[in-house]
Amino acid sequence: MDVACNFTVQESFNIKYDLTWSFDYCMQGPEDASGGFTTFLLDANTPTLTGGGIRSGLGYGVYEKSDTLMIAKSKTSPPPPVGEQDEVQIAEDNQFRGFIRIADGDYEEETYLSGINGRILGAGFDSHGIFGVRDYGYTTGAVEQLANAARNSVSVRTGSADKFVGFEVMPFQLIQQQLNFKTLRFNVTNFGSILNIHYKQNVDEPYKLLKTFETGLLFIQDTYVKLGISSASPVVPGNNCKFSVRDLHFHGKVI
Repeated sequence: MDVACNFTVQESFNIKYDLTWSFDYCMQGPEDASGGFTTFLLDANTPTLTGGGIRSGLGYGVYEKSDTLMIAKSKTSPPPPVGEQDEVQIAEDNQFRGFIRIADGDYEEETYLSGINGRILGAGFDSHGIFGVRDYGYTTGAVEQLANAARNSVSVRTGSADKFVGFEVMPFQLIQQQLNFKTLRFNVTNFGSILNIHYKQNVDEPYKLLKTFETGLLFIQDTYVKLGISSASPVVPGNNCKFSVRDLHFHGKVI
């Protein structure tokens, strides 16, 4: 079953100044499972979180293979109504404040092919590298065919056209068979032109630089964004994995 989810925090940040955020994540599933997630920035003037495709969309970008997606309407938390705790477990566990959308086949039918409305920057991590492929609605990418994609990699895209910026292979498997949280940290600096990604495989070790991406963005004027996370599974036909996130921290210039 195709599953996609995304959410944003309520705070709005001036991206003309440095913005840093971090979180622990775990994707857990059997050996043949596939999945991925993004962390993203969108225009703070976007009134409601809408869009975010399944599979190669990672709950953030487009997906154009004409799949019919069952998706929940946008919900605002806290707290979830009685009977909806499973649906918004990520919100309940983290005292989440913002919007959340979940697709799991239990809701009214709504075809979702478009990317998130107002998206500015997305860093997509996935088991098969599908987020970096020039297909499935993306006009730019590292490669043209999924068979040539870099597995266990992160790819960065910008703007409503999902312009491909670059990719990097992860130093560890993104999907674990056991519950094993790893930490990622992101820093957008130099007026939005630079994205630094750091990681640590264990909470008691120092951060290591994964890669510095030149985003091609430049925000000289005051520009306000919201911060979010999304996920999707599977990204190719097969078994699902479970995505968990905890301890989201952020630091930036708030409105």
